[in-house]
Amino acid sequence: MNNPSPVQRLQKQRGQSLVEMGLTLVILLWLLAAAINFGTGYLAYVTIRDAAQEGAVYGALYPTDVGGIVDRVRHSVQVAGPVNMALADVDVTASEGICPGNVIRVMVSYNFQLTIPFVDMMIDNPIPIHAYAASEILRRVDPSCPAYEP
Repeated sequence: MNNPSPVQRLQKQRGQSLVEMGLTLVILLWLLAAAINFGTGYLAYVTIRDAAQEGAVYGALYPTDVGGIVDRVRHSVQVAGPVNMALADVDVTASEGICPGNVIRVMVSYNFQLTIPFVDMMIDNPIPIHAYAASEILRRVDPSCPAYEP
């Protein structure tokens, strides 16, 4: 009978444990990368949502200054983050004209780039993110608008 010694059995188990740890570590690192990427995507959404709100507030005071609204959206992000606002699309619309009491809407669209290994090949990459904000026009800039009392 050829029984392996305890030292030989221990060496075999070390090799098995190393393989198991390697496989488990790959999966755990992939999950960590996915969690970090999800957080970055959510931060990108919050960033463009806040930028859209900033543009809507500016548009409530200066509804005819569409260029100023777009500039306010693009320059509202001062800190480098996951969003390059120069690549974001900004759309400004006013409901029923530019009169006090009407609503001005600002929509910001951005394409978020995934960086998760293997998943970015399976999912439509980049992922479009849209944020929308609306605000009531407060100033009377067109004399043909009726008088408005909030």
